[in-house]
Amino acid sequence: MKRRAEYEKHFDAYSCPADGIGDVCASLLPAYALAEGEAEEPAEIPEIPSEEEIIDIEKVDITSNNTEEVVPEVEILSDVIAEEIIEPVVEEAEEKALGINAPETELVVGETMQLMNAAANGYVASGECGENLTWTLDDKGTLTISGTGDMNNYTFSISTGISVDSPWYEIRNKIINIEIESAVTSIGSYAFYNCSNLKTVSIGNNVTSIDTTAFENSANINSFTVSEGNSIFCSLDGVVYYKSKTKLIVFPSGQTGTFVIPSSVTEIERYSFALCHLSEITIPDKVNKIGEFAFFACHFEEVTLPSALESIEKGLFQKSGIKSIVIPQSVKRIGGLSFFSSALEDVYYNGTKEQWDAISFGSLNEDLLNANIHFFGITSTYTVTYNLNGREGALSVQTKTAVQPHPIFSSPSTVREPLTVRVVPSPQM
Repeated sequence: MKRRAEYEKHFDAYSCPADGIGDVCASLLPAYALAEGEAEEPAEIPEIPSEEEIIDIEKVDITSNNTEEVVPEVEILSDVIAEEIIEPVVEEAEEKALGINAPETELVVGETMQLMNAAANGYVASGECGENLTWTLDDKGTLTISGTGDMNNYTFSISTGISVDSPWYEIRNKIINIEIESAVTSIGSYAFYNCSNLKTVSIGNNVTSIDTTAFENSANINSFTVSEGNSIFCSLDGVVYYKSKTKLIVFPSGQTGTFVIPSSVTEIERYSFALCHLSEITIPDKVNKIGEFAFFACHFEEVTLPSALESIEKGLFQKSGIKSIVIPQSVKRIGGLSFFSSALEDVYYNGTKEQWDAISFGSLNEDLLNANIHFFGITSTYTVTYNLNGREGALSVQTKTAVQPHPIFSSPSTVREPLTVRVVPSPQM
């Protein structure tokens, strides 16, 4: 069948198996090719049957030898699917149905009807995504997750090109909005990976777990909304937090401009800002943990890390547009790939060179180590002697000088002057 292999992948998205009984679905492939301008136009397009005629398909005795009454001519009803499937080759489907046993034939007709029923109800596609969960994608681009319990976790693969085994992955670019209904309890790993046209996500009352990879690489989300009745998560200005607002879970990467993380936040979840379009971000000093890849491929060019941070995790600024960063003296470890393939030019370290050299650096951090490192804190010790009314003594004074300081250190010069101590005797009473 002409170019069958190229279209099998497309029909998998509509639950049509590629082999065996799926050959009935495969009979639709030449018509799909016609929609793409690659097949000859059929001599005649069948008339659209009434709803009653379609329903009668289930009542036909497909084991009968009377081939004239087996399957009436039909045409897909949905306008969305009609754009992609011009004419099902019904005669070929009929012949294949008659050549197999009754139970299998009933399954073929059932699968065909499932596709047609989805079309009749305005759905592009539908299926299962958990033990007790189903999904539907309508012709307006809304993906709805319904039912009760946990969503399946899905797997990211690069063995045959980047892909995810979620049931809607092949039609992910049709997804514009996601609605997760109230009885759903989790959002699985890689569930909505690389949904490039996704704009809004609505999360229901009972979701208690959101995998950090669920929205990875979906770079145009404008807003998350969490139901007020949810006891674990909440949303503020389109951002998802734990209810206490001490942990930031996921940021809508399509938002632009500046963003100030609330002062209550002490932890930022991994992947949370990945691919974000922000031009500026402010992180409160109380934040003591930022997860892996949290700022992966972000657009902002400058950032000051909080003074409570002790570790820069793996891939934190990988492939980002960061050019200048202030790293606090509290950081003791910098994970691998933290600045890999970034635009980093200047690092302002709020400590001495000796303290910098004592940091544990992970692999593939050449972009960091080859940047211009500016130190704040060359320590000098001075001894000051004094004589007060005949009493002599000495003071030990330690000072720090900043070499090529960052503007936040409030010095217009390149080197701070050492501290000068002058002892003034008290006036005689």
